[in-house]
Amino acid sequence: MTSNCDCDKDLFVYSNQEAVRRKRNHFRLISMFVIRLLAIVRWFLPGAILVIIPKCPLCIAAYVLVGSGIGLSVTSATYLRGALIVVCCFLLLYSCSKWLWARYLR
Repeated sequence: MTSNCDCDKDLFVYSNQEAVRRKRNHFRLISMFVIRLLAIVRWFLPGAILVIIPKCPLCIAAYVLVGSGIGLSVTSATYLRGALIVVCCFLLLYSCSKWLWARYLR
């Protein structure tokens, strides 16, 4: 004996739509978390590198040697130090200008 009731079908369709909606909300929360985390890293990383950079080129050469196994001359370590300082300052200025633009010039 068969029944003509479609209650089970409607419940199945509704539960699938609900699952899709919950999955979208979950991914939206994860993406917002990743965006906020990247915003924090964008500010923290250049500042931390500027704090950690030693003044002595030999120390930079030693850090590179210990970290990667590649030996640097004093001249290359000096250029590397200067390049790191310039890049970190540029990234901090970029982050600051982006924050000011979003905050005051909307």
